[in-house]
Amino acid sequence: MGAHEDRSTYGNSRAASRQLTDKLKRYLLASDNASDFAQRNIELLESKALQDIDDLFMSEQNRDAELWAELGVPEELVIDDYEAEHQDNRDLDWSTGVAGIAAASTVQFFLDNRVKTLIEPLAYRDQVLAPFEMTQAELVIVGKRQVEVVAVETYQKLKASFMADLSFLDDIPNKELFRILDQANAMRSIEKQIADISGYVARVTDVPPGSPRFIEEVNWLIDRSSERNLQAMNRRAVEQLHSFRESDGDPNTLMVWLVEFSPSTCGPCLENAGEVHTYDEWQDLGTPGAAVCMGGDSCRCHLSAV
Repeated sequence: MGAHEDRSTYGNSRAASRQLTDKLKRYLLASDNASDFAQRNIELLESKALQDIDDLFMSEQNRDAELWAELGVPEELVIDDYEAEHQDNRDLDWSTGVAGIAAASTVQFFLDNRVKTLIEPLAYRDQVLAPFEMTQAELVIVGKRQVEVVAVETYQKLKASFMADLSFLDDIPNKELFRILDQANAMRSIEKQIADISGYVARVTDVPPGSPRFIEEVNWLIDRSSERNLQAMNRRAVEQLHSFRESDGDPNTLMVWLVEFSPSTCGPCLENAGEVHTYDEWQDLGTPGAAVCMGGDSCRCHLSAV
């Protein structure tokens, strides 16, 4: 549907305009709730996440060797091995190594718990957006119209059919699933996490290994690297994989940038609102949550196929 045809359809009466606005609000609200559902799942797993990531940080016993090899992190090295290094030798490589352990531990927890962190959020997103059949012109309007979105706290129950459609993800080894997510640009938060922790890890360089202070600082590092990054990884991975699936593997699929307007929406995202490019072009220009966006992993924008 062209722009002129869209104006003739929705611009002849106030009632028609209100109908379109209502449709846009419901579409954005459904999309917003899907993002919240992804984060809520991680929040429910929070206590388990900290304990499991702590165990992976400290011991190689439960590590997925193939996944850690894919991430380029030595599976047999634990935090104590790095603390054994003399302080004079603790350089950038040392710091990056500790950051790698933290990132790999977080990734393994995310993939080990994929039903809660990935499959259920994706199924929920498919479900809540299924009733909407938006034309290209309408999707562009969704992207540009400043519609306030108020999230609701009541979530629909997942339908078995949507879970069944994604059941194949539950049978893929961690290493292969990571490659799928990486191909969909859904794991960019890992690079940021390594960079962040490389700075945070300086807190433990002057603390005697095994001391109460060291244990306290390591636990702080684990907490700092897990909850926030799991939430960011969860939301962005779900959003990016959803966009990747919508493109159906075709890099020439047209995608529109949808903005869920709020006082915190950044300038670059507002400038991208309603813009249409191919999936491949968006990867070069920058996708929601990438470097082009000031909100980073907390960005609530989406790419939707048109």
